Amino acid sequence: MKFEKLRLKNFQSYDQATIGFEDGLTLVHGDNGAGKTTLIRAIYMALFQGQAKSEVGTGYELLDFIKDGEEEAEVELTFRYEGDPYTVTWVIAKQEGDDGPVGRTRSNRTTLSSPALDTEYSGPSDVRDVIEDLLDMDAEAYANSTYAQQARLTRLIEATDSQRESILDNLLGLDAPETYADRLGDVTSPIEDFQEDLQARRRQLSDEISDVDESELQSELQSLQETIGDLQEREGELDEAVADAQEQVQKLDQRIDEYREAKERQGELEDKIRDKEERIRELRGEIDDCQATINECEEVIERKRERLQELNEDVPEYDLTDESEAAEALNEFETAREEVAAAVERKAAAVDQAQNEVSRLEEELDSHRDELQTACLDHKQKLDTVADARDEAEQAKDEL
Repeated sequence: MKFEKLRLKNFQSYDQATIGFEDGLTLVHGDNGAGKTTLIRAIYMALFQGQAKSEVGTGYELLDFIKDGEEEAEVELTFRYEGDPYTVTWVIAKQEGDDGPVGRTRSNRTTLSSPALDTEYSGPSDVRDVIEDLLDMDAEAYANSTYAQQARLTRLIEATDSQRESILDNLLGLDAPETYADRLGDVTSPIEDFQEDLQARRRQLSDEISDVDESELQSELQSLQETIGDLQEREGELDEAVADAQEQVQKLDQRIDEYREAKERQGELEDKIRDKEERIRELRGEIDDCQATINECEEVIERKRERLQELNEDVPEYDLTDESEAAEALNEFETAREEVAAAVERKAAAVDQAQNEVSRLEEELDSHRDELQTACLDHKQKLDTVADARDEAEQAKDEL
């Protein structure tokens, strides 16, 4: 395993930092508190996340890795293993409360990517599992094999041979087998009891298998196979029924859409019917007005005719025996007659115009009446069709 690059953002004492690891030995030096151990801790946290928070120096909480005054920290480590590059990214963020940070993280995001992997892994647990499988060691074993605190090295130099052996075993994790052996002894007895129970259960199952009639098993197996065949056939029938039901539902949906369109068309026809009825009422009012005008004109004509008759029968203001007065009376009579005739012609023309308007209005009324009757008939037929479709849809839904 060879480290290539380490990038830090808001990690403990670092704002932004990128460290490249060239071929050969890399030496990091600086004063106490400069952040040398922080770089090692960042590598361990990138590889093993929360499992490594106590492996380098004093134990930390995840929140301690975020630089003071910042909301999140990020570590990105690029390394090579058996020639293949790997990049692991670890991000932690504070969890905010109503009065500020509540002392714990709200997210712990980890990703691992490499051309050697079939997919990109995410999540601390999955990434840690892949790295442990890759390195064949967990966080504790990795720390024991790669890191020793300065205090332990000082004790190692000053220790006796036996003390030095104990310290080296502890540094390299070689004392772990003895600890595990002691712990193993505590669980050996329950395991042996469990093994005895398993052996007794195995013997019991062997006896039960010996008592089973093979012919009965074959018969039961055949019966089960027939049942499976029946169930598969039934499954096919049910699939067909479901397909038919879905087709019926689609048809019902289509009929419902048609019904809704018919209802909309019905509303439009009702609006047109109301408009036609309103126009008919207007035409009837105009016809009544024209008829009143005709009656007035006929009365005027009748009065003019009576007046003309009076003039023809009696002209008392003239002495008709006198030729000049008779001629004058005749001229006046002709003038009056012409004026009356002109007035009669004007009134007759007005009557003709009113009668023409009445005829036109009656024809328009008949046309509107025919259109209204046709629209009502069409609307009634569509309503009957929609009602039939709705009854069929309700009957189909009841059947389903």
